[in-house]
Amino acid sequence: MHPTTPCGLYVHVPFCSSRCTYCAFVSESFEETKAEAYVQALIHEVNLWGAGGDSEISAAGIPFDTLYLGGGTPSLLAASQIERLLGACFQRFVWHGSPEITIEVNPGSCNRQWLKDMLSLGINRMSLGAQSFNDQELRKLGRPHDARAILRTFDDMRAVGVCNISLDLIAGFPGHSISGFEQSLQTAVFLAPEHMSMYLFELKEGSPINNLIARGQEQPPDEDLAADLYLLCCDFLARHGYVQYEISNFSREGYECRHNMKYWRDDDYLGVGAGAHGLIRDRRYWNMGDVEAYLNCLTEGALPLEHVYRMQGQDRFREAMIMGARLVKGLDLGFLGGKYHVDAHAFVSETLCDLEGLGLFEIDGDVFRLTEKGRMLSNQIFCRWV
Repeated sequence: MHPTTPCGLYVHVPFCSSRCTYCAFVSESFEETKAEAYVQALIHEVNLWGAGGDSEISAAGIPFDTLYLGGGTPSLLAASQIERLLGACFQRFVWHGSPEITIEVNPGSCNRQWLKDMLSLGINRMSLGAQSFNDQELRKLGRPHDARAILRTFDDMRAVGVCNISLDLIAGFPGHSISGFEQSLQTAVFLAPEHMSMYLFELKEGSPINNLIARGQEQPPDEDLAADLYLLCCDFLARHGYVQYEISNFSREGYECRHNMKYWRDDDYLGVGAGAHGLIRDRRYWNMGDVEAYLNCLTEGALPLEHVYRMQGQDRFREAMIMGARLVKGLDLGFLGGKYHVDAHAFVSETLCDLEGLGLFEIDGDVFRLTEKGRMLSNQIFCRWV
């Protein structure tokens, strides 16, 4: 039995020109020979999934309607490599309707011809990793580009006809300031992308900046400042016509990220690539994170699964609650309770009874939603549902 709602396909490309100080994702330095071997392995993995997948998880016949090329820096790959990869995805999987196809792009990592080639391959959405428009902040974050490169790449996207651009910013990292963030917000809205993501800085184990803080060589982030920056962002973007639809995401009407909505709406998704995660029906899995191990496994003709486990109804219900509550519109307690045979109203009452009256959430019939204050302090709620 396959999912009735079309799934999302995530493809991970782990290569970067350098490592950002805040990053803990599966990534490594770009080398042309290794990148080509990796693309061949990705195509092999796609073929294996398309042929049926694993004995515990089958992807054969599942319809898809979103594809997201993330990383890492997918824009380091040659257009010919992406053409072969997308060709395998389109050939081996069933596609529904008009798919949303996104690729992440780092400023300065590609030229105008490459962007034209992406459009010709069917990519219809690009996510530009700006993070900041302040050169000093970009250096602190370890970004391999300056603010001028962001502007050039954005202008190139518009020049070749990209009409759905998302732009990422980070707020609340050590040493960040209100004035610096305001500058980045002002520049971002001047560019007028269709979508914006604003992520609060998080300390992640294994990231270079986390190691510096642990050794006392860098100040920890200021949580009060991060809260102020979050509220500033929500207000600023609302005044400039962006609708907040998720804790960290804002868009013009009709430009919400369809792929990411699958995570928040409890839809299924398939992940391919080193370290990629997937969830098909009641099976969650993740791939080997080590690129060499990933390549070797596929060379031997096997899916590079590191772990597969069956999610019990209660576990998937809790995850669906956490993900769904990230949406500004909230989630439907009646629907999720019926889907997983759980009394969702009782669950909320039992887990959040001591938070009632604090203005963090509201319940309107079957709809549970976080308030603005609740979205800012969402981890205080989500930690009770893990």
